[in-house]
Amino acid sequence: MAGSGSISSIEIGPVRVTVESDSSWIHRSLRSEFGPFITGSGAGLRLRVTTFGEPDASCEGGIQVRRRGEELTASRGDLKLRLGMNGGAGEASILEGSLPGVRVALRFAFTVRGLCVGAILLHAAATRFRDRGWVFPGRSGAGKTTLMRRLASHRKLTDETALIARHDGRWRVFATPFGGDFGLPEEPDSAPVDAIMFIEKDLRSELRQIDRLEAVYRILQHTMGWGLEDRCGRVLDLATELTEACESFVLRLSLDADPEPLIGKRFNANLSL
Repeated sequence: MAGSGSISSIEIGPVRVTVESDSSWIHRSLRSEFGPFITGSGAGLRLRVTTFGEPDASCEGGIQVRRRGEELTASRGDLKLRLGMNGGAGEASILEGSLPGVRVALRFAFTVRGLCVGAILLHAAATRFRDRGWVFPGRSGAGKTTLMRRLASHRKLTDETALIARHDGRWRVFATPFGGDFGLPEEPDSAPVDAIMFIEKDLRSELRQIDRLEAVYRILQHTMGWGLEDRCGRVLDLATELTEACESFVLRLSLDADPEPLIGKRFNANLSL
């Protein structure tokens, strides 16, 4: 998996992926899609990237993910990816012009590298309020982006994908470039995790505390990489450690509910200040 070319390093908290490519389009795309997260060169997963000119008809449809020994492979019409499961190196070939192909390749790379260094990517929104980090895992359509719009007093870290890792002795939630409607954050940001609130749509609104066993089960449902066979134990260990360090809740919200009074009451915080 060795190669040479120009280098762009992308860093989310303690997780770094360094892209090597001779393609100027790849590096322009990385600046466009990951700009605030690009840093100087350094250690991490080294991903060698090339481009191709026509979609691969043999890989039409959804993405196909396979394990081959110590390698993870993923393919679809605009992408062919190969990653070492030790998080050290990988190769990708991306259809020139396909920004979704770039994002998918980097998402896989950060998932694999993250698990190697004790970090997990969650399908979750996240905010920072008065140096507290609040994480809101939810399936697609559960209302993550809507919730972010309603938490007007919070600093938004992400409305789609959050990275959580132990950093300087504490679990922290980090903004990521893998956002939804809110797009790319203006700058990297993070906060110590104070609570995890699994969001669900309902006819009535409530915030209900749950025990650690239920919290671990729910985290696994939203963790990228949970299905990577021999990484299941690693994900389970990280989820268990995380839920031991903070409280977990189910946050049910009706269509027109204002979540700030509900959350503020539980945490003794006036969110309007």
